[in-house]
Amino acid sequence: MRKKISAILLATFVSAGLMLSACSSVSGTGATFYEVSNYQGTTKDENGRTEYNKSLFYANYNQYGNPDPFVLDNTSRDGYYYLYATDAYMRAWRSVNLADWEDVGTTLNAGLSGTDADDAILSDVWASEVVYDETAHMYYMFFSASPATDSSVQYGGGAFGPTSETFHSRRNMYVASSGSPTGPFNLVDFTNPQSCGEGNVHDYNTTTGIVITNENRADYKTTVVQNDVEYARAFPQYYAKYLAFDPEDFIYAYEHAYDEQNSAAPVESNGGTLAAIDPHPFVDPDTNKKYMYFDCDNTSGQILAVVEMENWLKPKWETFKFIMYPGYYTVEDYLAATRDNQRVSHVSYENSNNKYNEGTSVVKHNGKYYLSFSMNGSATNDYQIGQAVADSPLGPFRKLTEEEGGLLLSSLSVESQPAGDSSTQAPSGTGHHSFVTAGNQMFIIYHRHKDYVEGGDNRYTAIDEIKWVKNSNGLDVMYANGPTDSVQPLPEIYSKYKNIAGEATVSADSTATNIEALTDGLLSMQKTFGFADFVKETTITKTTTFTFDFAEERTIRALMIYNSKDVESIFRNARVEFTCEQSDGTTITKVIKNLEFDVAQYCSKSGYSGKFVYVMSGSAAVSEFYELKTKSVKITINVPDGQEQVGLSEIRILGR
Repeated sequence: MRKKISAILLATFVSAGLMLSACSSVSGTGATFYEVSNYQGTTKDENGRTEYNKSLFYANYNQYGNPDPFVLDNTSRDGYYYLYATDAYMRAWRSVNLADWEDVGTTLNAGLSGTDADDAILSDVWASEVVYDETAHMYYMFFSASPATDSSVQYGGGAFGPTSETFHSRRNMYVASSGSPTGPFNLVDFTNPQSCGEGNVHDYNTTTGIVITNENRADYKTTVVQNDVEYARAFPQYYAKYLAFDPEDFIYAYEHAYDEQNSAAPVESNGGTLAAIDPHPFVDPDTNKKYMYFDCDNTSGQILAVVEMENWLKPKWETFKFIMYPGYYTVEDYLAATRDNQRVSHVSYENSNNKYNEGTSVVKHNGKYYLSFSMNGSATNDYQIGQAVADSPLGPFRKLTEEEGGLLLSSLSVESQPAGDSSTQAPSGTGHHSFVTAGNQMFIIYHRHKDYVEGGDNRYTAIDEIKWVKNSNGLDVMYANGPTDSVQPLPEIYSKYKNIAGEATVSADSTATNIEALTDGLLSMQKTFGFADFVKETTITKTTTFTFDFAEERTIRALMIYNSKDVESIFRNARVEFTCEQSDGTTITKVIKNLEFDVAQYCSKSGYSGKFVYVMSGSAAVSEFYELKTKSVKITINVPDGQEQVGLSEIRILGR
């Protein structure tokens, strides 16, 4: 027995009742084959899902984290990724491989001291993102929360209080700092130079009753008319000093951004002009300039904004812009429709009844800026992720159409049904997200419903791979190999095995179509949207053997054969042969006689006809085994009785 057998694999084999010898001989048709001991996920957990080797695979049915996940790549500093998610005290998890997460507890130092900082973030503590500042050697956590009502402040004289019909400050943006990614993070006090830094102190008016005259008008950035009298806006509330944005500067920028963009008038903020949720700090990898993206809660829906930052505690307000409106492809479309009453195209994949654009994330690729965002209601199964593109981090951004690949990640695309409908096993509510790169791979970290039947606010964190592809216009766009709810390969940098199928010369002994699709790296996922029609499947109409020939001997550890997304084209099993060279120069054939696709786990049948009516997108027949060395892999698949064809999304050979 080889010394390299891991304890995990050994335990897996024993629990599965498999032979522990590397292979046994089987004679037939004048040749001797050596049967490979392998594990195909036959051991199940209490929910009937595969128990797998965590050194090779992961699966999103293992539920970690909370809603609104953000992953900080801190591996260059301490070897860990940190997952932050919505929680009253911003609970965090850490991982060394993006798949197995350890709870490290609460990180936000609030709610325990009995101070006004506790009251400032009393409720609605949402969606934190953390950035490390190389200059300050500090971690900054941005998030939104609602303060306790300040009953000492009454409406009037320029101040807004609890009796106002037009303003109640809630869902404000805050920032906390720490010298460690696990905290404790303490709220930054922008009236205290020792907390925020000398050049970042906020200078806003706290005095009520200042009547605006021609003589003093220039002294105040923003005013308000109350009871037919114009006052300087005042912010005497206790929590104002903790706001990430100077309230006067924010309101002024908010109102005048519309002037810059030629709107007829400012749109009234829902819950107050200070409302700003889902902050996303972004550093341009080429210029090192800092930007903050966030969501302004507006009566016409949630609209996305951006501002360049001088440092993480000081915006350059002259750069503030609105960059996205729910239902519209561009800001210009929104203005044309609302100002000029023009007919413009509505975004085809957005629900017009749920005016949400939120949960922004930005990545730069080939000189362009890709802004991804969540849309629709988070409690529903059509909560999903779209993407827009711009030539500048400040925009203008244009949402891509459905045909261009605008819909990045959607449970509807894999036939998820509305809450209460249990006819499929698909994930639901794939929304708020972030991106992370591990080695040469890019992944999306997103939340989805813990119970795909119930939906609602009970959500957890999932991960899937992102690929860059060219759309019909030749533009690079992101494509998600997800959402998956089946066993997937661990990031290559951590499993130490990569998919080497694309390094082989692939051939077939029949007229298989689109054979190149077996190794293009793209999983055939979408069943209901047209963009991914270019992601082809290899199809066969009769028993076919696919041969993967390598230029030199390779070490192989596992095999994955991804099934069709079309339930009428699924395969049931495969035969696998490995041609292995012996030390004396002779060759032998090692075989997996029956690699089965787990229809019980990944398919649903009609109770009436007994026929398969659903197959989970992105699911595969999986086999892991002791390392073996081979120059050729042959995979034989037949067409089940009653089917016209079989479709194969991808074949992955995990090796090195």
